[in-house]
Amino acid sequence: MMFCCSDFEGFYSAKNELAPNIRIVKFNSEYLISEKSAMRFNLKRNDVKFFITLGYNKFQLLAPLMNINFCPFCGKNLHKFYAKDEYFNETEGLTFSS
Repeated sequence: MMFCCSDFEGFYSAKNELAPNIRIVKFNSEYLISEKSAMRFNLKRNDVKFFITLGYNKFQLLAPLMNINFCPFCGKNLHKFYAKDEYFNETEGLTFSS
């Protein structure tokens, strides 16, 4: 896998129990992937979100999360760079429920 920068890779590769870390999350529920959500950020793919999180045992939307759309280190558009499924840390219905 390729990463936009080494700093992003380090925070992405950190275990989810460590803080802070970056998580790429794929959603499946209609509400979370609504067209309004995609239009708001002008996204090509509205089912993937990027978060900076504190450590957690199981991903939850109620946990402290910071939604990001650009790499905090190099500024690249995360939605364009990480479009492939191989990057997902979490998938709704597989690793967590909504």
